[in-house]
Amino acid sequence: MNVAWTYDDEKVCVEAFFKFIDFDKTLKMVRKEIIEYIKLNVKNYEIRTHTSWVLKIDNIHYLFRVWCGLPKAGLKGKTSKQVEIMNIFFENSKFKNSTDKFSKEWFISKKSEFYKLKKYDPESDKKETIIVKLIRNKKIVTDYLNQVNFCENCLKENTFISLSSGKMYFEVHHFIPYNEEVQKNYEINLDNYYNLVSLCPECHRAIHLSEQRNTIIKNLFDKKIRIKEFKGFYGENGIEKIISDYKKTNMTKDHEVNFADFDDDLYDFVI
Repeated sequence: MNVAWTYDDEKVCVEAFFKFIDFDKTLKMVRKEIIEYIKLNVKNYEIRTHTSWVLKIDNIHYLFRVWCGLPKAGLKGKTSKQVEIMNIFFENSKFKNSTDKFSKEWFISKKSEFYKLKKYDPESDKKETIIVKLIRNKKIVTDYLNQVNFCENCLKENTFISLSSGKMYFEVHHFIPYNEEVQKNYEINLDNYYNLVSLCPECHRAIHLSEQRNTIIKNLFDKKIRIKEFKGFYGENGIEKIISDYKKTNMTKDHEVNFADFDDDLYDFVI
């Protein structure tokens, strides 16, 4: 029978995991002690099958490894109560210190594996990917950088001299993201001169990846909305729409893109 998990039962399971987790032992080696502790501390162990309790420990194991920054293992759980309870344990200095120590020791133990030199294998050390990108007009990029050769967010005028252009290096960014998911909500092609902004490399990454994203968007929005042509296709929408558009892109703190992947056309770097 599928019985809903109570807060108390979840709490006992988390307590049991933290009580017996040991860096020198695998979860399998301490699972018996964990289950015995659960049997002694829950109101009714028999209300669920033995397998259900074991799976719950695997859920906790999964979350624990995620919190410690270790490779994922165990079974991903779905209960918010479990996350809430584990948060309480991680906020406790005793447990935080132990998990930090656990994480550090694990990486030290794997150091030789991580840093071991190995021969390049042309078969296993590469992968093929298919990227579908919207077509970008490089002419407007060049023209825009010739007109606006500074960062429109931080107002920086000096970065470094570009090998390609011989000029100070800046990157062009589509203010409203030129993304297929976003573009379908606009009649006008977003790859247009009035939707471009010039950014220094740091601000360009920040608008995609940093927690200050919304602040940068607001700063640029206050300037862009005054441009008649931009307002012509953006309409009377507020800043909330653009913030929502950015959430539809794949560059977030949970999916940080390696910008070096685009080094084939960095001078014309547009996103």
